[in-house]
Amino acid sequence: MLHPQAGGLGKAYLRAPANRTALTTAAAEASRPGPCGSVITERTAGEVSARCHDEQANYLALNLMHDIVTGAREVEDARRYYAKEVLDHRRKKPTPY
Repeated sequence: MLHPQAGGLGKAYLRAPANRTALTTAAAEASRPGPCGSVITERTAGEVSARCHDEQANYLALNLMHDIVTGAREVEDARRYYAKEVLDHRRKKPTPY
C-alpha cells in the first residue's frame, strides 16, 4: 500500500513497504540518483520513498522499484522506462504504466 506524505517545498512523496531481503539486494544500485528524482530506501524499516517532480512520477518510480525488487526488471531497464514514460506524458502520448 502506498502512503502519500506531505513533502517540503510543495512536493509530495510516497512511501511503500517492501520485502527487506529483496530491498537490501536492489537498494544500492536502484537508489543512486538518476532521472527519476529520488528513490530512498529505508532497509531497516523495509520501506521505499519517492520524491519526484509530481505525484504520478512518484507512483511510477515506486512501481518500477517494485519491479526491480521482484526481479521483473533490471535497474537500467527501469531507468530507461521511467525516462520514456515521463517524456511520453509530457508529449500527451499514452503512458500505460
